[in-house]
Amino acid sequence: MKKGDINLYKTTKKINDSTKNFLYSKKIIILVFIFLFTTSLIPFILSLLNEKVGWDFYLLSVVAFVSSLGGLYGDIFIHRNDKRCFYFYFFYIFIYLINVVFNRLWYETIEQIIILILVTVSYFNWGKPKKEDKINTMTWKLFFVYSLIFFIISILLGSLMMFYLNGFLGDNKDPYPFLDAFTAVTFIGGWVLMSKKYIHAYIIYIISNVFIIILSILFIIDGSYYYLIYLITNLFYLGLYVIGSSNWTQIYYEENKKQ
Repeated sequence: MKKGDINLYKTTKKINDSTKNFLYSKKIIILVFIFLFTTSLIPFILSLLNEKVGWDFYLLSVVAFVSSLGGLYGDIFIHRNDKRCFYFYFFYIFIYLINVVFNRLWYETIEQIIILILVTVSYFNWGKPKKEDKINTMTWKLFFVYSLIFFIISILLGSLMMFYLNGFLGDNKDPYPFLDAFTAVTFIGGWVLMSKKYIHAYIIYIISNVFIIILSILFIIDGSYYYLIYLITNLFYLGLYVIGSSNWTQIYYEENKKQ
């Protein structure tokens, strides 16, 4: 192992040792539920101040709580490098689809369908006795190429929606085409890298997470208070990504320390 790799290994090991017990404990499962349930009460309280709130608000608030719970549990298990993460991801995808269709986020709708395919493929590939099942890394040059591709595709899709497709959708036009496109493309890109078990997938996830946070804030400003659940959840994701990337980095170096 190179000197730089040894230093990175030692650094991530210090971080990982202090968080690993929490990540693998039952406490995090219970705390996530309590955390999300408490957060979910806030939109209901805010709704009391708005007389125009209808049944759809309460339905989407429940959808936000349930889908966020499934997504967080899925992430907890994938950070553990545990195949059971996929059961939560399947649940999350089907529930979250209700929200993105209702809010006319068409690229995210397509994203969820593509993610469903990727998750299914990853589920059947995960754990097979093949070299690619091990956690991998890539050069920063290759990572930059991937990032550039994701950026260009996002700009093209956002432009296509804003200047062309929205004209045909009428009242169902996408309210935030570029944010929708960036969120969808980076999340799919993250899953593509995650399906190959690249540690760099976490960086793409963090970028996607930032776009979702911005999108959530805009929906909250527009009066969709249930997006507060998604906002808080995605802030929580950022912490999980740090823990997960640290855990995967340590596993990677332990798998390759003899090479």
